[in-house]
Amino acid sequence: MIEHFSLSQKQTMTDYKNKSVPLISESQNIKNKIDELASNTIIDNKLYGVIKSPFETNINRYKKFSDLSYTVTFCDDGNYYDSVTKQCITCPVGSFCVNAIKQECSRGSYQNDTGQSFCKLAPVNTYTNVNGATSYINCTAGTYTTGEGQTSCSGCPIGYYLTGAPPVCTIVPAGNYTTQSNSTSYIPCGKGTYQNEPGKNSCKDCLKGTYQDQTGADKCIPAPKNFYTNIDKATSAIACPSGTYTTNEGNTVCTDCPAGSYMNNGVCTLAPKGSYTSAAKSTSKIDCPKGKFQDLEGQTTCKDVPQGTYTNITGATTPTDCLKGTYQDKVGQTSCIPAPLNTYTDTDKAISTKRCPTSTYTIETGQNNISSCKQCPDGYYVENGTLCVPAPAGSFISGLNSSFKKACSVGTFQDLTGQTSCKDCDRGTFSSTTGSIKCQNCVNQYNDNTKQTGCKNCNAGIGNLLGGTKDSSGNTIGATDCRGVWLENPWSSCNLIGIKYKGHRCSEPDETKCSRHNAKPAEQQGRCNFTINGWV
Repeated sequence: MIEHFSLSQKQTMTDYKNKSVPLISESQNIKNKIDELASNTIIDNKLYGVIKSPFETNINRYKKFSDLSYTVTFCDDGNYYDSVTKQCITCPVGSFCVNAIKQECSRGSYQNDTGQSFCKLAPVNTYTNVNGATSYINCTAGTYTTGEGQTSCSGCPIGYYLTGAPPVCTIVPAGNYTTQSNSTSYIPCGKGTYQNEPGKNSCKDCLKGTYQDQTGADKCIPAPKNFYTNIDKATSAIACPSGTYTTNEGNTVCTDCPAGSYMNNGVCTLAPKGSYTSAAKSTSKIDCPKGKFQDLEGQTTCKDVPQGTYTNITGATTPTDCLKGTYQDKVGQTSCIPAPLNTYTDTDKAISTKRCPTSTYTIETGQNNISSCKQCPDGYYVENGTLCVPAPAGSFISGLNSSFKKACSVGTFQDLTGQTSCKDCDRGTFSSTTGSIKCQNCVNQYNDNTKQTGCKNCNAGIGNLLGGTKDSSGNTIGATDCRGVWLENPWSSCNLIGIKYKGHRCSEPDETKCSRHNAKPAEQQGRCNFTINGWV
């Protein structure tokens, strides 16, 4: 825009920028107009060719003008004055034009349009790092700016990452990390590691006794009860082996469940009463077998039940007493023994029986009172725990209250059972052994007394006529005396061969014949020789 103003002669151009010296003009309107436009005009004195910028402060350079006519050129914002062409030129890109002056956009700004009177600031997360920029440069990945008009971008430091819109450098959360600056994301901590602080460049290993089975963890997990880990960076806990345990969390080893205890639902538990465990690392208890018991907890063996008691179940905590009528003389038994025949027990926990009094017996076993003992009759006794039995032949029971039979002594006998005494051997007989059931006859000898243990010899020349013969009842007869016969030689006797008749003795001293059935031929008969009185 060009406007023409008429100035008076000999008036000077003043410092219109600062307006410290007014223009000398015939018209106040011209002054006002110049003052109004002074901030963006160029004054041109075509007559003298003087061109000065309104920003010049040395007003003395202006010359006095004698010409009454001047041309003043004004350039709009967004244009600048070209001194060569003497024209207003549109401001190019990368620049701004104000007061007809062209200037480059400084770093941090740009201008992508022509004819502009200002530069644009580089937006957030962009920059310009040269003057006269016609466009901005985006921040590279992982870098940012905190505001507009920046000449460079900043990168996120290690432990931070760029996120959001507009992007913001954000601290890496716990459980994650970054290993370099300018990161746009973070890395989760791997299994077996953790990071409990934000903004870190690495993760920490889970130590023994802990583990982590997830990524991105901010802490490790203690090995739970009855589990353990024995290495660093464990990704899982290991169950305690069978029969072992831990009492709390975070263990590196498991403890053996000791003998006397067992693992019960993950807890090392004392074996209860009535049971035991004999070895460490047991996974179950063992009930005490029959005949044993345990009255304490946490034991490695069971106890034998004592004498007088028993157990007939497994897992017994106390023995059971044997009741009256029974007993037990051994330890570790499963039952009591009924008192045998002819015995009884009258107390509980008996370890032996009481025998019934002499010659008494019981009808049944398991008796619990002395009144159960019954009296054996005369001649009877209790043998080998059986019922009363009669004394056998050859023996006797001497009255009541006898426990045992007695053998008949020598010189006596007993041919019947159940007797209270023995019989004496008659004259002419003897018994030389005890327990005889009959006596023996004297043959060629004699006995003139009872209860003898042997026979007597006849004198020389005298024979025993009746020894070995039979009486009228057919019983063998033993000699009670010597009846002589006439003998040709001493100690010979009548011939006993061919005995057919019962024998008889000589009836008187002069009888000359031997017993008829013993006689020899008549010519051999002799006179009886009597030397012993008392014959019949």
